[in-house]
Amino acid sequence: MRAELTRTVRRVIDKLLHAPTVRVQELAKAQGGEAYADALRELFDLDPHIPAAVTTPRRGPLRVPHTAG
Repeated sequence: MRAELTRTVRRVIDKLLHAPTVRVQELAKAQGGEAYADALRELFDLDPHIPAAVTTPRRGPLRVPHTAG
């Protein structure tokens, strides 16, 4: 059951992030694309010296925090 929930959550996240990810890639390739990269770094507090943190796909299951209740 937990593995199925994890796969479902992952599919939803992938679906939600697909269009924005494609759009960001398009904007980054366009003239002035560096400004978009700078804005994303600032918004998400990304370290430009650690590109693997944002370019390497996650391996293994998505960890869903367990809450008491």
